Amino acid sequence: MSIFNQTPEDYAILFLDMDAFFAKCEQECHADLRGKPVGITPQLVGSGCIIASSYEAKKFGVKVGVTVSEAQRICPQIIIVEANPKLYTVFHKKILAVLQDISPWVSVKSIDEFSLKIPPTERDYFKVMSVGQLIKTRIKQEVGEYTTTTVGIGPNYFLAKMAAETHKPDGLYATNLERIDIDFGKLSLTDLCGIAKGLSRKLKSEGIFDTAQFLAADIKVLRHILGFAGELWWHRLRGYEVDDVQFNRSNIGHSHVLPPEWRSPAKAEHVLHRLVHKVGQRLRNEGFWAKNSYLVINYLDSGVYFDHRKTIPYCDSQTMVNLASEMYQLRDWPGKQILRLSFSVSELVEGKAYPEPLFPEMQRSLHLTRALDRINDKFGRDTIFSAVMLGAQETAPDRIAFGKPIS
Repeated sequence: MSIFNQTPEDYAILFLDMDAFFAKCEQECHADLRGKPVGITPQLVGSGCIIASSYEAKKFGVKVGVTVSEAQRICPQIIIVEANPKLYTVFHKKILAVLQDISPWVSVKSIDEFSLKIPPTERDYFKVMSVGQLIKTRIKQEVGEYTTTTVGIGPNYFLAKMAAETHKPDGLYATNLERIDIDFGKLSLTDLCGIAKGLSRKLKSEGIFDTAQFLAADIKVLRHILGFAGELWWHRLRGYEVDDVQFNRSNIGHSHVLPPEWRSPAKAEHVLHRLVHKVGQRLRNEGFWAKNSYLVINYLDSGVYFDHRKTIPYCDSQTMVNLASEMYQLRDWPGKQILRLSFSVSELVEGKAYPEPLFPEMQRSLHLTRALDRINDKFGRDTIFSAVMLGAQETAPDRIAFGKPIS
């Protein structure tokens, strides 16, 4: 008997994977980059890491993780572009708006991945393929002509993702329970999302050398080899939903290594306020309030300072700034150079579980914070910001949101 209280159904999940997303965003905005090998890096130096590449660059073997110097050696004509997280977030929001106009059951998986739950009455091959084509067409029309997506449809999140993964780029494919062996049986183990080299070696040591054997393996065999993870894999490969589950967050935080010119205590405090505001924005965007706040300071020569505060649940920036400032002022070695700052919040609770604050000053702070969020969300982050952050915006810059975007 299955441990999962469900019956797998065909065409239950539609998965979207934006093709070479960061590179496509740059090519969409800069026509001179279209059709050319492009590599995206956070730092325009030889030791910088390629975090995304265009399909034209992929053909030369430029993969995520190689250095800029290595990418230029492999593909001398490659154009290296500094990552622009704000631009990619704009594209993400435009894509999300298209999806939410089509379906109310949209889940954001990362900045370039989304999934839609298909209602039971619509789980028909021709209906879901029509929805998939509609999404692709509208993204072309409303996001950009050079922006493409691959759509996969399947009984669960994993199989829908695999349907997309095996039909990139610009693909549209639906698999079902009867076609799993046909569609994926010829893949190598490491072609399966979630099977890394270590897990592949472990399976091969037990006589499972390819995906066909993996699919045919008995649940007891997989449990013996991989423990409970083996049982999850058995269900995952048969259409049971074991991945598209929302887990409660335990914490939200940001940290930053300070450049030499920002390591004095006075300047470091400006950076701390920047980190605090980023944490606060993420907290509110994800619909949480926090009870615990933590500050960690790593000093330049040696030593670490740690402090935390537990309060009633809050989500407004001013309360967060006050707590962070209090802990910062109480740090040991107050005149010492600071190398790294980390600020985080934990013991998160869903905001809808708490009413508006009772005290007028807390109400004003929360209303002001939300008003600033709306302005920055509409016109771009840091359109309005606290004066104590002045000059620090570029010191703790936004990074590429490989997970869910924070604004």
